[in-house]
Amino acid sequence: MGFAPEQLQYNTGGPKDLDLLPKLVILKQELNPLDWEISQEIERELSEGRYHHSKAAVIQMLGRKPV
Repeated sequence: MGFAPEQLQYNTGGPKDLDLLPKLVILKQELNPLDWEISQEIERELSEGRYHHSKAAVIQMLGRKPV
């Protein structure tokens, strides 16, 4: 999981530099030729400890090396 570019609008963590927040399509190109089980940009609630609960824009990916 990593933060998506849309994370900047939430201001709830993650990099503040757009260059460090790639789009899903770019990550898939860079990680070619993996076969993707999961690859999605979503908004979700993060729970990272007792006092840190917030909405975030994230990228979730799970890929497998082709056989």
